[in-house]
Amino acid sequence: MVDTGNLRNRAARDLDEHGFAIVADLVSSEDVAEVKYLLDGLFQRYDEFVTLKPSRGWRVAADMALATTPGDRVDQPEILHPSLLEPKLLQTALYRKTRAFIRSIDPLLTLRFDHAVRKNAVSEAETPWHQDYIYSNLTKLPSIFGRRRRHVWVPMETATIENGCLEFIPGSHRFGLVDHQVFERRSGYPSYIASPEVGAATTRGIVAAGGMTIHNVSTLHRAGVNRTSQARTAWLMQFGIFGAAEQWLMKASGKVPIASNIS
Repeated sequence: MVDTGNLRNRAARDLDEHGFAIVADLVSSEDVAEVKYLLDGLFQRYDEFVTLKPSRGWRVAADMALATTPGDRVDQPEILHPSLLEPKLLQTALYRKTRAFIRSIDPLLTLRFDHAVRKNAVSEAETPWHQDYIYSNLTKLPSIFGRRRRHVWVPMETATIENGCLEFIPGSHRFGLVDHQVFERRSGYPSYIASPEVGAATTRGIVAAGGMTIHNVSTLHRAGVNRTSQARTAWLMQFGIFGAAEQWLMKASGKVPIASNIS
């Protein structure tokens, strides 16, 4: 029996003190397998999704490897809004337990955005240092809104140094928005990279399947390359104080894909 109260208290403390939390064994292997099956079904349609042209500001999928990544194969496919493309994801035990855990830390948080990222086997694709803050309109709003965001990273396989687990800089959530440089991904989409101080202390988010990491929107983090012979897949969920309202507005304005428009 998982002691969620103890896990919650430790996660809340670590988020406040370090800007991230590593949570072990929150969900079962069966819970993970259920989600992995649904995500595998979406990634099997990656070639179809990536050919769809953006409409009303949304895109479905892209290879998010850096433009400088060697080779010409797809190394880091990403699918945006998987829970809109496959609504069964929000009915899974993994999602229900994750949402309940996040809301035990902050009861007002609701899902605002999700995406799925796969680092293919023996891939040189890395995700450079950055703050999620740089990708949002929170930079134009008071800092309280940024503090009311929790970003969850759930691996479908045990996340290790060898397959590209997340890595964090403790305390970086207190830095504010740091300087980021623009770089190009292989897909042509722009992105951002931060340059932490040389020698800055880091913590790797090594976690077995069934666990997850949670970080604040301003925490500096990265993910390394996958040097193993197996793909590494993760479902990423962002919860915010206005999450449900943001989702509703995006759907109402046609800025996100929905399953009926894709199938």
